[in-house]
Amino acid sequence: MKSKIILKSLIIISCLLLSLNMKAQDVAITIHVETAGTLPTLIAESKKYQITNLTLTGELNGTDIRYIREMAGRPFDSNKLTEGELSLLDISNAKIVKGGISYYKLSYDSYFTSNNAIGHYAFAGTRLTKIIVPNSVNTIGEYAFNDCENLISIVIPDNITNIGKYAFWSCAGLKDVIIGNGVASIEYFTFADCKGLTNLTLGDRVSYIGMYAFRACRDLVKVTMGNGNRTFPNSVFPDSNIKEFIVSEENTSFSVIDGVLFNKDKTTLFCYPKGKSDDVCIIPNSVTSISVQAFYDCVNLKQITIPNVVTSIGSQAFYGCTNLTSTVIPDNITSIESYTYFGCTSLTNIKIPNSVTSIGEYAFSGCTGLNEIHNNNPTPLIINSNCFGGVDKKTCKLFVPKGSYNAYWLAYVWGDFENIIEENVTANDNISDKNITISNYPNGISINAEQTTTIYIFNLSGQKVYEAKIQGTESITLNKGIYIVRVGNESQKIVVR
Repeated sequence: MKSKIILKSLIIISCLLLSLNMKAQDVAITIHVETAGTLPTLIAESKKYQITNLTLTGELNGTDIRYIREMAGRPFDSNKLTEGELSLLDISNAKIVKGGISYYKLSYDSYFTSNNAIGHYAFAGTRLTKIIVPNSVNTIGEYAFNDCENLISIVIPDNITNIGKYAFWSCAGLKDVIIGNGVASIEYFTFADCKGLTNLTLGDRVSYIGMYAFRACRDLVKVTMGNGNRTFPNSVFPDSNIKEFIVSEENTSFSVIDGVLFNKDKTTLFCYPKGKSDDVCIIPNSVTSISVQAFYDCVNLKQITIPNVVTSIGSQAFYGCTNLTSTVIPDNITSIESYTYFGCTSLTNIKIPNSVTSIGEYAFSGCTGLNEIHNNNPTPLIINSNCFGGVDKKTCKLFVPKGSYNAYWLAYVWGDFENIIEENVTANDNISDKNITISNYPNGISINAEQTTTIYIFNLSGQKVYEAKIQGTESITLNKGIYIVRVGNESQKIVVR
């Protein structure tokens, strides 16, 4: 009796092991779908959850995509998982066409296929680890692969010209992304929360990346730029730890110096790697522009030196630099953009030059450590109430030019500061070269050079308006305004009235 029980138990265990072994084995199937919508008739219900690797050719519509979703673990109208084990899907030689039933339902919205497109939510939430997309497809829709946690890598072929927003949002296992030469722009949040992403290759046409397209991609360390990039993305990987930009020799737009990205003539600084260990950053004198989010969340940055030739600092440039203690806003900046110094809690004092004509929303909001503001504008600028949000206006001292006390005391927001102090505003330093004398006259500038010297003149938008080699005295006619005269690595601001 006892031996029969043992034998029966052994048989049961053997069957279970055999079942598990069969489950663990890959089941690879290749099927040609001659008529769109017939895939359910080509794979029996009893087998569809056993297939792990599937290669499809022919035409696929909504009916087929719904069946594939179920095979890969997701029904069309529920967040509950199916028993489907489909992991690898090769539809490179298939064609997605319009027609069939809806493949996905979300609340009151149902989604259907269209010609040559991987539609919205097409494979969202599935167990796919790899997909080879059709050569005929030109569009990847919004949320197409959203929450595909097992997806490891994706190659966007050259035939794809458009990727929808949130397309790969929260693909936590995604490590490598190669974007082909057909894509010109990457929409916002496209790869947000892909926490495992380490390597990104951008195709030749990519010239724009939307805000937060790579938000929370904290493992991203390497970005390879294509040959044809003309402008750098305005969203500069805010949460990444990028250590390496690779720019090909053929790329005519960018260069990398010490891990920092510049345009080829080295006049624009695009991205300073987040988390870089240097406490102090000295921007070279060649730079005239700092891009949007250039130092976003650089929490180790304590001091930064910005040369006077810089004429533009993008919004959120120093957002979240919590250890930044000091900075000097160049004397030729006309606008402090929104959120520029947002959350710089260690910043103790700032100087706002009189060239500034506007200050954006939240520009200094959250700068709770501010105890001195030196504002060189004789006339208070109109600013939003959130501009200095969080700054203690009872203790923070506001220094203004002589004779401006009443104007600031009466002004909106500025008048909230309880310690308004007048001070003498010193003029800009002159160029130290003793061979050069610069003076202004009505409608122009006079420059005297004892030796042959190359002179550059820029307007406050950073545009070069004059360049010449001068020896002797040269009178240069200019429109009224503020200009930057540059000699070598030095510059001087001068006003033409």
